[in-house]
Amino acid sequence: MAGFSIPTIAGAVILALFIRTAAAAPDDDAALWAEIQNATDPAPYENYLARFPNGANAPMARARVDALMTRQAGPGGGEGGEAGGAPACPLEGDAVAGEREAKECRLCHAFEIGRPSRSTGPNLSRVFGARIASVDDFTLYSAAMLEVSRQGLVWDGDTLDSYLKSPGEFLAKRTGTPEPLHNMFYRLTDVTRRGQVIAYIQSLARCR
Repeated sequence: MAGFSIPTIAGAVILALFIRTAAAAPDDDAALWAEIQNATDPAPYENYLARFPNGANAPMARARVDALMTRQAGPGGGEGGEAGGAPACPLEGDAVAGEREAKECRLCHAFEIGRPSRSTGPNLSRVFGARIASVDDFTLYSAAMLEVSRQGLVWDGDTLDSYLKSPGEFLAKRTGTPEPLHNMFYRLTDVTRRGQVIAYIQSLARCR
């Protein structure tokens, strides 16, 4: 080919591939996270961290690996028990089913009474009847949650129901911001399951 040397063409191809790979990396990160974000086994999160140790979702992946490994090890008297092996809070009716339904919530939250909040979310045994975004040992509330907190709203049956159904819509309505930034991406759309989880959270509040 006149005017082009083989090394020049090869270099251009390599450069193009490099640019394409670099540009695709964030998309690959997001695509993999979307695929694994609801996993209940630590292996997918460990695989994500191996590929993207500094990825956008790496802190969340590490937290979920830690939480899932802890659950598998059966810490502190078992799931639903209190820290230090204390007796579990007695549950009745819907709260029993709610404890089972809350398994997805446990990826980011502790429920054990007396246990500290985790870096990914406040301890949910301390929220029912309390002002929104007020668990004192959790400091990573979104700006939208803090705005709702300043309005004086508390977590009760109604506010929890609206929030768990659609966190984004709940915060948008309360803040007047169409698409507020927030940290809660799990939606509990089934009304029965939502009521069971709320009953569980309310029961824990009675045991505090």
